[in-house]
Amino acid sequence: MSNLSNIPASSDASTDLSCFRSTGEVLHFGLKLAADTSEIRTERIQKSCNNCNRSIDSSLEICPFCGMNQRIQIQPQVAITPTSGKSRTTTALLAIFLGSFGIHKFYLGKMGLGFLYLVFCWTYIPGLIGFIEGLYYLMMKDEQFYEKYK
Repeated sequence: MSNLSNIPASSDASTDLSCFRSTGEVLHFGLKLAADTSEIRTERIQKSCNNCNRSIDSSLEICPFCGMNQRIQIQPQVAITPTSGKSRTTTALLAIFLGSFGIHKFYLGKMGLGFLYLVFCWTYIPGLIGFIEGLYYLMMKDEQFYEKYK
């Protein structure tokens, strides 16, 4: 950055800034020297507000429109939606009531386990395991279920 002590003190907006001779140099006040002449363009470096997305001066710390501090980064809350179309509640009900036949495993797309439950349904062991799995599915959070069974 050039020496700022050479700037003449003036109160008008047409201050002589001839002491800055390197073209394209951005001055502290947001002024920029033109590339081909000594003419000065007053370009404000703009950015969008983190909250309201309006265009504001990049040197501002607080948005004049919404009052949001620009130094704080806000992480948007993203809701997890089911991508596979499988419902946690439906899976739990199938496991509790039809778990002996492995219907909940077929519903989740686990054909091998569903067939294994079906083969051993006469022992009532798959029914007990299905009941416990149904309770487990009911106690799971939606995010956990969709992450595990997508």
